[in-house]
Amino acid sequence: PILIELDSEDNIYIAGRTESFGAGLYDIFLLKYNSTGDFQGEFIWGGTDMESLSGIALDSSENIHLTGNTLSFGAGNSDIFLIKLSQDIN
Repeated sequence: PILIELDSEDNIYIAGRTESFGAGLYDIFLLKYNSTGDFQGEFIWGGTDMESLSGIALDSSENIHLTGNTLSFGAGNSDIFLIKLSQDIN
């Protein structure tokens, strides 16, 4: 699924998964656009296997939180992940 979130300055965050980046089956991505639609940055994360995204949220400081599961990291089958990024996608 594609997930979309807006911050208080009307910046647009679009998150999902892709086969286009990295060496794994699926990686997750986050794209940021400003209120006029200009591209502001991207974040791509994944390993050698499959990652899937299940949620995106902004906290009161407008940090971005991504949640989902991964088969690339950890032991056994699927493990959950939580990634926290600042508003400038770092």
